[in-house]
Amino acid sequence: MTYIVELIYSGIFGLGALLFAGLIVLFMFVYRHDRLASFRQQRTARNDLANMMILLQTMRDLLEQQKGMARQFNAHLEKRAADLKRELDSALLECDRLHESVKSLESRLSAIDEQVVALPPRPSVEPAHPSNTIPMPQAEHKRPQLHEIERPALRILAKPREVPDSDDRIENWVGLDFGGDVPDPLAFDVPDVTPQKPVDAESAREAFRALLNMESSSSAPEKSHEEEPARESGNGRTRLSPLQASVYEYSDAGMSLAEIAHELGIGKGEVKLILSLRKDRDQ
Repeated sequence: MTYIVELIYSGIFGLGALLFAGLIVLFMFVYRHDRLASFRQQRTARNDLANMMILLQTMRDLLEQQKGMARQFNAHLEKRAADLKRELDSALLECDRLHESVKSLESRLSAIDEQVVALPPRPSVEPAHPSNTIPMPQAEHKRPQLHEIERPALRILAKPREVPDSDDRIENWVGLDFGGDVPDPLAFDVPDVTPQKPVDAESAREAFRALLNMESSSSAPEKSHEEEPARESGNGRTRLSPLQASVYEYSDAGMSLAEIAHELGIGKGEVKLILSLRKDRDQ
């Protein structure tokens, strides 16, 4: 019985020791956990405070930069305003100077007008005429106009010859030659470029005239130097134009219409018309 009681006491003592040891371990665990939690809280607050200080310093630096930029901008604006004010002052000064010069010119013009008004009127001098003569009215000088000077007088050079009546009107047609579809064997191509002027054009013309005179004298000497008979015209003129004389001379020399037109620089129809107005030499 005593053994059982001792065994119970020893069991209770062991159980109490185990409970005490468990309580100590639990207390140490709780204490360590609370300490770690408090340390973590302190560390987090310190970091937050450090981050906030860094943010505040960054904002302070940004504000300083903005203030510097604002100062530079204000200085630039003040400089531009000073330049504009200087230009405006110079423009106002120039306007004042111009105004003064205009006023001086107006005063001078008014003084000149007063002097002109104060001058005595100039007496009109009339030309002296003898008592026994009647003064003729002076003809008004009219300046000729340019178109009146340059406009040539229209005149009839020669009477057209009478063409015998014929039933075939096409054979009697002596009008202009407009150049049909049939190519002319004596025609030549006109170059697109302007021909160059010869070095000695007068000598070339004299040589060509001498050649024409030689050919005409060898073929028909009695007609080459024969003077063209005077032609009656509508206004009484008997002189031929230089163009007609040249056409008649080249025709008498035996040149064709194309050659005459090329030499004189006119159309073949005009050459044919001039030759048709000429009287028949055989009549």
